[in-house]
Amino acid sequence: MLFYNLFYFTVPLIAIVCSFFRDNRKLFLVLIGSLMILILTFRGINVGSDTITYYNIFNWSGNANLTDLTQSSVEICYLFLNKFVHLIGGNFTLLLFVIAVITIFGILYFIYTVSSNVVMSIIVFIGFTYYFMSFNISRQFLAIGIDLAASAFLIKGKRWQSLILIIIAGLMHNSGYLYLILWLLINSAKITKKKFVLFTGITAVLSIPISKLIGNYMANNERYGIYTNNTVENKGLFGILFAIVLLLLLIMMVVNFDFENNKLVDRYILVAFTFIVLIDLLSIFYPFLGRIRYSFEVLLIVIVPYLVVEYKFERFNLITNTALFLVGIVIMNSLIPNNIFYGIVPYFG
Repeated sequence: MLFYNLFYFTVPLIAIVCSFFRDNRKLFLVLIGSLMILILTFRGINVGSDTITYYNIFNWSGNANLTDLTQSSVEICYLFLNKFVHLIGGNFTLLLFVIAVITIFGILYFIYTVSSNVVMSIIVFIGFTYYFMSFNISRQFLAIGIDLAASAFLIKGKRWQSLILIIIAGLMHNSGYLYLILWLLINSAKITKKKFVLFTGITAVLSIPISKLIGNYMANNERYGIYTNNTVENKGLFGILFAIVLLLLLIMMVVNFDFENNKLVDRYILVAFTFIVLIDLLSIFYPFLGRIRYSFEVLLIVIVPYLVVEYKFERFNLITNTALFLVGIVIMNSLIPNNIFYGIVPYFG
């Protein structure tokens, strides 16, 4: 863990250096983003539990023809990306680089567009281990990166460009299509408090039978059955407490939310946070929803800074950033070592 802890400590160091420059937000994201890309790119095939699988897919795609690619169970755009790297004479490291660039750029573009505190966003992204998840479930995070870029476009009012990106994300990994839910809701009629409470209540009630249907489908599907037959995604005490804290924060947010006068970004945060809390609570009882949870929970990278501003704590940004940074150290060193979900220790091995 020493390598990852040292990397994490570069966040405040880079933030301090960038504070002396004029456009420090962009410079900070460029520097920390470059470092994240390099670490993702030059990992070995045994760093990240699923990396060896991606390595095997890459080797197979080199000799696969168009018929082989279209008949594979792996999403077509991801296979075309592998094939493209082969065609330009690249190796697996180049593929990891391309994936890392797309993933990290999409996430950082979303942070730059939406976050009120980019340093806090990066602390959450790394310290809450979302970055380290991308070593393992790289295809899903590739889709997440594209989806977050789509979200930035959506918040800017570019809805059709956003929709195209979401479709591309889904063609990289099926989970990418999940953001169609946010796209449809954000583009629907104005959200009133009555509509929001009614919709949330109905969704919460229906979510239980829907979760059971999803579980039955996954259990009978050769590709997804593994997720219902292992306990890797099971929540421990920390996960349960985390879900409860998120629920309390959501309730406070809804109580204080101005449903009459709000911006598109406010509605996005509200709807996204609601989905995060709902899925987090459901995943306590249905662990196989963990993969769905990761697709939305990463949005906390902008929700946490948003809440800090909403509750008038921005004047204490230094204290808040420091507290979150320390919490991140605890989370990283509690969850990552010897955890087969990540499979990233040691980095050099």
